[in-house]
Amino acid sequence: MDNAMNVMGTIFGAPEPLALASFVGCAFFLVAGWNQVEKFFDRRKDRPPASEVRAEIVDKFVTKDQCENYHQALERRIAFLDTQRVEDAKDGSVSRSRIYDEMKAIQKTTMDELAHVRTEMGDMERRLNKADEDRTSDIHDRVNQILGEVREMRGEIKSLTS
Repeated sequence: MDNAMNVMGTIFGAPEPLALASFVGCAFFLVAGWNQVEKFFDRRKDRPPASEVRAEIVDKFVTKDQCENYHQALERRIAFLDTQRVEDAKDGSVSRSRIYDEMKAIQKTTMDELAHVRTEMGDMERRLNKADEDRTSDIHDRVNQILGEVREMRGEIKSLTS
């Protein structure tokens, strides 16, 4: 910045503060001139200045009554949607609670069936053990019978050979 001031001071031939003031003045003059040039071209294009109000077609705008009617209709719609949302939330909670109740019933049924299966498995295991013991004792009885008959035959054979 100091170099720019020194350059302006040498260009304008004045001390630095005076050079700065003259630079700001020139910039202000250029901006004001540019604004006037734009206004001139705007007038040449038949554009009204920004400060003037243009008359518009009335059909583009909504009357205050129409705006109020739209607002009330929108308020009614929002109220309806709010009540609908609350009802949907209630229905959803009822539906969820019904699903939870069904799940609990299924779980209870499953637990009851599981207890029944456990009981049946215990009974079946006892029946299988009893059947296994009966088979084993039947086999032993049959083996004892066979051994008894073999002894009889052995006794008959010994008596024949002696």
